[in-house]
Amino acid sequence: MRHYNLIDTNKIEIDKFYKQILSSSLLTNYFNHISFNEAKAVYGDSALVFLIKNDDFYKLYFIASNISSLEEVFKCIISSDYKIVIEVITKNMLNENLHNILNKYFSFYSVYERLRINTNDLKSHFVAKIENIDYATISDLASVESLLLDNFNKYYDNLPTRDKLKDYISNKQILLKREASQIKALLVFTLQNKVSHFNYLLNLNVNSTFAINLTEQYYLLMKEKGIKQIYLWVDITHNIRVKNMHLKYNYKSDNTFNYIFYKE
Repeated sequence: MRHYNLIDTNKIEIDKFYKQILSSSLLTNYFNHISFNEAKAVYGDSALVFLIKNDDFYKLYFIASNISSLEEVFKCIISSDYKIVIEVITKNMLNENLHNILNKYFSFYSVYERLRINTNDLKSHFVAKIENIDYATISDLASVESLLLDNFNKYYDNLPTRDKLKDYISNKQILLKREASQIKALLVFTLQNKVSHFNYLLNLNVNSTFAINLTEQYYLLMKEKGIKQIYLWVDITHNIRVKNMHLKYNYKSDNTFNYIFYKE
């Protein structure tokens, strides 16, 4: 099926194509657990590229059994007016041919590296609750949403939607450090069985102690909940200092990387 122009499609059709070429030498950044209904797609001879709307930009996903067919579809996509972000999660280095094609048609933004730690190996020092740290409540929703949008990049940092933030607040997954009733630091995390994902840490005070205190409180909480492992992502292109901070807690790389490209 070849349509070298953008057409409307849906998850059912995309998953059908994915299954058809799954046994081939697959090049993809698509995981079929991704939730969506509608998408815009370009079909090649043995490649599919599709776009999912996300606020004022599109996330691009590709499924291909050979690099030349994928390149033909990319040529069509770059002629569109859409702002596009591509994330390719891979173990170790990105496939060289794929890397070359992405660099040819899109702009490189960054590489994120995933770190993990067993909570028993944490090198943290606090053993008691720290004052003025509490869970966000629904009255904090607008402030938390605004702080995340103002201090992170909505195109590359996978920021939660307002509904997702409501879920995090309901599930007590946002920690706040306050001073004179003002939010001075925040930490967002998620839980899944015995695993936690440390998603966002923001310090709004000139004193970095606030963010450190919040992080230490999070680790105490994870130990109390019996969490066995913690994962987080760090931008190793622009923010190696943050990676080094986490390494001091005894985090290790699990050799998983997220390569991010974009088109304005």
